[in-house]
Amino acid sequence: MAELETLLIRSKADLALIGVPPLFPSEKYGYMVPKRMDKEDYLNICYFKEKPTTEEAARLVSEHAYWNCGVFAFKLGFLVRMMQEMELPTNYHELLHVYKDLEKISFDYAVLEKAKQIVALPYNGPWKDLGTWNTLTEEMGSRQIGHCYVSNDCHNTHVVNELNIPVAVIGLENTVVAVSPDGILVTEKDSSPTIKEVLKHHTLRPMYEERRWGWYKVLDHARQVNGHEVLTKRISIKPGYNLSYQKHFARSEVWTIIKGEGLFAFEGTIRLVQSGDVLVIPLGTKHAIKAISELEIIEVQSGTQLVEEDIIRLYMSWEEIEEICGNHEDGYTDSTMRIVSV
Repeated sequence: MAELETLLIRSKADLALIGVPPLFPSEKYGYMVPKRMDKEDYLNICYFKEKPTTEEAARLVSEHAYWNCGVFAFKLGFLVRMMQEMELPTNYHELLHVYKDLEKISFDYAVLEKAKQIVALPYNGPWKDLGTWNTLTEEMGSRQIGHCYVSNDCHNTHVVNELNIPVAVIGLENTVVAVSPDGILVTEKDSSPTIKEVLKHHTLRPMYEERRWGWYKVLDHARQVNGHEVLTKRISIKPGYNLSYQKHFARSEVWTIIKGEGLFAFEGTIRLVQSGDVLVIPLGTKHAIKAISELEIIEVQSGTQLVEEDIIRLYMSWEEIEEICGNHEDGYTDSTMRIVSV
């Protein structure tokens, strides 16, 4: 990456990439074709081609094209100018507000293909794109991960199970079975790259996410006839980390502490909470929590629009939160808040 930065400054290009000479014509990778008569120690890129047919890939290889490794280096000013040309806000909070309305398109299509001057460093070492299941399984040390059983009559079949329930696979060949909180995939290996095309119109919420502070898993989601929703999550916060001081406009929450202890900030006060406490957080109230030891919470959201975008983050660091709240109390004086120890 340091070499890319140096190249970007030296060439005065918009973008700098890494290119790998193709080992064979492949439909799975993006290609970049260099300009003719390059005398530099880097490539000046003429154009790109994403996911070509086998015939197109063969032609690109004959034109001395390179595989695009998907590693980008650019100056911040370049991206800011592109956002301005697209009439997008460059302020973080304004951009966050419209983020959900942006077109779901890859960086390659949205930015790379529109850049005017692009350079690339050739790389001749070993490289493999692990962006598809068939290439990922070629690098797996075992044909099964997680709680699963694969029968002896399965050939070239891999199973990845992230759930705590058993998965049995019998009599399959050249197959990938992937089981996660987000869903279950069963695919013939060569067909696995088409999953993006198959699911491009499905807008499902993430069922599991890892964050800087820990992780959360969606346990249940129910929608009633009148539009009211209830969403249940299990949240784990690492010791010393905290959720932001935030509020919501479309939902209330109930947090049940099931493990550990932490500091809970609510409407200007902070207090110690621990396993067994139940925290009721009405709609629109400001709240945050910091884990002293590993903290696990069952969160039940209730409202009319249970989406991740329904959040106003007021302060991110616990130091800021303590400064704003300014005091610690053994109990709550706010009449809209209650803690029930169970």
